[in-house]
Amino acid sequence: MEGFSHQDRAGGLIEDPALRQVFLDRVLKSLRQDIVVTALDAHISVSETTREIIETLDDLAPR
Repeated sequence: MEGFSHQDRAGGLIEDPALRQVFLDRVLKSLRQDIVVTALDAHISVSETTREIIETLDDLAPR
């Protein structure tokens, strides 16, 4: 994961990769086993993240 805000990125004022990992670990520990979590090696604001979100929502949509 490469950050959750414009300042939580490489060179950003609040960049903290270790804290991102703490967040992910806590989420994975706290959620039910049937909830799938996908951690991307991308910043939340890049098109790769947007594509992944759209594809996931499309896969979940009833047909």
